[in-house]
Amino acid sequence: MWSTEDVAKAYKFRWRIEIIFKTWKSHFSLAKLVDNQGLSRIQVESTIFLVLLFIIMVQLPLFHYYCERLLKKKEIC
Repeated sequence: MWSTEDVAKAYKFRWRIEIIFKTWKSHFSLAKLVDNQGLSRIQVESTIFLVLLFIIMVQLPLFHYYCERLLKKKEIC
């Protein structure tokens, strides 16, 4: 069983993840990249994977930076 504080912390991180996915969806326009272009399944999957790889390469350093800041404040990362 989780305490109410643990639930609040977990929800706080879940909400951050939701915001990240919403940002990716809005700013990287994955649907527009593959919509109505007559691409094969492999081309669509490759495009999505390449965009996600790019996102990871850009986002990971930011994640580590903020993670270190949270650890300094003694919050869970």
